[in-house]
Amino acid sequence: LTINQFHQQIQFRLCQTNIDLKQEIFSRLQMWKNSYGVLLFLYSCLMTKTIDLLKKEIDDETTLPLIDIAHGHGSQCLTNLLITGFATPHCFDGDKDISGFKLYGIRQQAYIGFLSSLEIYRLMEVGWFLKNPKTPIWILGSETHLTVIFSREQALVELENDTPLKKALKSF
Repeated sequence: LTINQFHQQIQFRLCQTNIDLKQEIFSRLQMWKNSYGVLLFLYSCLMTKTIDLLKKEIDDETTLPLIDIAHGHGSQCLTNLLITGFATPHCFDGDKDISGFKLYGIRQQAYIGFLSSLEIYRLMEVGWFLKNPKTPIWILGSETHLTVIFSREQALVELENDTPLKKALKSF
């Protein structure tokens, strides 16, 4: 299957319920398993979010591409979209106002986290919501690639509502 053949086979389907969505995916499971399955997943995420909403969420006034044209790397916007559902280029917690310019960060604790080797150089800030996901699964970003790390040990993460008092009471 060539990339052109793959694109000719893609169909846009709108599912009204989760049951409809599951049936749609399972009826085309072979397509999801082929060599373009990741691309199909990406297209599905982008179309589910809608292009208009993606443009609003990518708060950079320049046209920030989701995939780098020269090297094919996914942008931070794309990574954040896939792990949080929100296509912001920033990894800090909440929103920031820099001299009247509003920067949108991560708004809640994610199920999958993100860590960056660039943070040690102060090139980016990763907030608590991404460093401490709801499940012990992280995407580790470096200058050239992404790596998935995980553990079965749930104690590595804490839920947002785990206050110091709740943590202390759990230990007794």
